[in-house]
Amino acid sequence: MLSSTSNIKANSAFIWKTLIDIETWPRWTPTVTSVTKLDKRYLTIGSQALLKQPKLKDAIWTITELIPSKSFDWESKVPGAKIVASHLLEEAKDGCSVTLGIAYKGPLAWFYRAITGTLSKEYLVKELAGLKRYCEGREDRSN
Repeated sequence: MLSSTSNIKANSAFIWKTLIDIETWPRWTPTVTSVTKLDKRYLTIGSQALLKQPKLKDAIWTITELIPSKSFDWESKVPGAKIVASHLLEEAKDGCSVTLGIAYKGPLAWFYRAITGTLSKEYLVKELAGLKRYCEGREDRSN
């Protein structure tokens, strides 16, 4: 699994709210052009979204695991594999530790990791830095 972790000096509830408001991701990360929920409900297991990112093919992502205020995983299927993205928040002494990860699974996982792994790692780092800037830069981080 590829991953990146950072401590964010902000209220974990605010970070969670920012992270699950997926349609606003383009505001704080350059790695996402747009996110469109395919169902208009609050994110739950089975919720889907169309994610558009620079240098990557548009993809539908489906929520597969969700622990409110703590973590969610979603996956996108490609021929011969699936890509799983994880988002984990853990309380820290001075804010919240956030880990973002990407795992490749299935018979062709090696292939997709070989062609997108470097870009995926770069995107994880940029996404986490953007989330950190956004959440730490907000005056009211508790809402």
